[in-house]
Amino acid sequence: MTIEALYKTLPLNAIVAEIGVDRGHNASRIYESRSPKELYLIDPWTLCEWSNERWNTKRSKEETFNYFADKENVTILQNYSVDASKMFENHYFDWVFLDGSYEYEDVKADLAH
Repeated sequence: MTIEALYKTLPLNAIVAEIGVDRGHNASRIYESRSPKELYLIDPWTLCEWSNERWNTKRSKEETFNYFADKENVTILQNYSVDASKMFENHYFDWVFLDGSYEYEDVKADLAH
């Protein structure tokens, strides 16, 4: 199943969060294909390593902020997912797209919070 096919199974006009936004490419797909009522983009945009490549987090953050600057129903939170989760009541979101850290303990924490 492609990501586009997966998105077609998810509700329109939902309250959605994406954990791990990077440059906002997936977030823009969510925004354009599912027309969320509210979209929360959560990423600390700190330096991290993966596959021996260092991400340009400053550029990634700027691209995301620039793309979503005029979108009133989008809230960008520069924070770690577990800390950001404390801002919301349980069951606040209709669905959440997890694409943060791929480390086992981090994924487990994301799912728990």
